Amino acid sequence: MSEQRLAIVTGAARGIGRAIVLELLNQGRKVAGLDLNGEQLAELEKVAAEAGHSVITCQVDITQTEKLTQTIQDLAEAHGGVGILVNNAGITRDRLMIQMDDEDFDKVISVNLRAAFVATRVAARSMIRNKFGRMVHISSVAGV
Repeated sequence: MSEQRLAIVTGAARGIGRAIVLELLNQGRKVAGLDLNGEQLAELEKVAAEAGHSVITCQVDITQTEKLTQTIQDLAEAHGGVGILVNNAGITRDRLMIQMDDEDFDKVISVNLRAAFVATRVAARSMIRNKFGRMVHISSVAGV
């Protein structure tokens, strides 16, 4: 039953996120991959199709709370709820703290912390309703 519940992965278009999406698909799960980069999402769809899978992709700026909230709510409604959430999206600004300006700091916090909080809050509502849910939060020591 849990294999049929939707898995949502942020930062899904490349790297660790892409690997997570492909592994979940290989396990027979329904997967929605969220990312800002539409071209890389299209490539993810192609790679998944070549492996015999279909992935739901959503191009969304996760720093826009309303859009992220609506995207997850729409996915939950369309697919019977969220069973798995993988908060994988993350960025860094490769500078020493004393060289980082407020704008860069705000962007890092917005992607790495706030978006994970928002996605968790929205997905948790679906998980509580369905009495099932798993969450994985991925971060980096350089991320915050």
